[in-house]
Amino acid sequence: MKLRLIGLAVLLGALLSACGPKLEGTYTDPAGVTAFTFRGSGKVYYGALGSEEEGTYEIDGDRVKVKVGSGDALILRIKDETTLDGPLGIPWKKQTSKAAK
Repeated sequence: MKLRLIGLAVLLGALLSACGPKLEGTYTDPAGVTAFTFRGSGKVYYGALGSEEEGTYEIDGDRVKVKVGSGDALILRIKDETTLDGPLGIPWKKQTSKAAK
């Protein structure tokens, strides 16, 4: 009986942790000039015009707070699974890997 309760507690903990907000993948602006690459660990890489900086991000509901360098945080809104809306309504679209056919 004790073993079943422990197993149930472990399973429940795993399921609840899997439901937390995550953001992974690369999102680019419509012109392809800037990109955010999110890692599930809270790290983000911001690239623009051939340079790249590492930063951090936090998710709060549908808001993503991105902090790169010493500047102010940038707030993005999660519109759907493939789109982040930024300042001035600029959408960053998630890039998909193209499988070999």
